[in-house]
Amino acid sequence: MSCRIESFKLIEKPWGSEELIEVNSRYACKKIVLRKGTRSSLQSHQWKLETIYVLTGSLELETCSETGEFSKEIFRQGEAYTIPSGIIHRVTALEDLIVLEVSTPELDDVVRYEDDYNRTAKPRVCILAAGMGTRSRSQGEGVHKALLPLGNQAVLSQIVGQFSIGTHFVIAVGHCGDQIRQYMELAHPERECTFVEVDNYDGPGSGPGYSLFACKEYLNEPFVFTAVDTLVPHRLPEFQGNWIGVSKVSDPENWCTVDADDDGAV
Repeated sequence: MSCRIESFKLIEKPWGSEELIEVNSRYACKKIVLRKGTRSSLQSHQWKLETIYVLTGSLELETCSETGEFSKEIFRQGEAYTIPSGIIHRVTALEDLIVLEVSTPELDDVVRYEDDYNRTAKPRVCILAAGMGTRSRSQGEGVHKALLPLGNQAVLSQIVGQFSIGTHFVIAVGHCGDQIRQYMELAHPERECTFVEVDNYDGPGSGPGYSLFACKEYLNEPFVFTAVDTLVPHRLPEFQGNWIGVSKVSDPENWCTVDADDDGAV
C-alpha cells in the first residue's frame, strides 16, 4: 500500500526541505527531508510539542536532560518519538531521511543554540497600513497617517522600534503605499520587510480583517499583529500563548471592538 502526501508549501532548507502539509489552530503537519550526513540545529521549543515518525532512512536523536547530560538514540523506518517543549535536541541523518512531523501549531517557536548554517529564529510582526486614515486626515493631508510625527518621530518608526533587530515585518499597504515603502527603505534600511498589496482598502468588505487575511501567506507561524495607528507605551510581553491588548475608548462605534465572555474568550 502506498500513501501520497499532498503539501501546500515547500520550504528549501540547507540540509534538505520541509513540506507543510497542514496547519490550523490545533496542529501542524510537515514532511521533512534530510540528506545523509546533515543535521538540524541544536534547538528547543518554548511551547511546541512535536512527534516525529520515520518514513524512510534512519536518524540519530541527541537530547539534553535537565541536568545538562546529553544522550543519543537511533530511530529507524517505522519508529517514532516525541519531543516535549523545553527539551534541547538535534537530529542527524544517518541515511537519506524522510520523516513526518506532527506538532502543536507554533511553527516558528524555535530557539537555536548551535547551528551549522548560522541561522537564527526571526520573529514576525504584521503591521496593517492599508486604510485611508479618515480620522487623521485633517492632521496631514496627502501624508499617510503612519508617517505623522509624534515626539519628532514618525508613528511607524515608534512601532518598529518596539521590536529587536532581526524581526521580520509584514506590512499591508494600500492607500499611499509607496510612501510607506520609501520611508522604510530610507529610515530603516536594516529592517527586513515584506510588503503586501491590499486590493480593497476602502470599499465594501474592506477593513483590518480583510487586510490581515491578505497577509496570511507570510503568517503561518506565531506573530504579533498591530494596526499602524496603535502605540504601546511599554515593552510588549513575550509570547506565552495567544493574547490580545485592548484599550477603553469613549466612542467604540468608531473603532474595532472586542467582545469577550465571562471566561475571557474573544
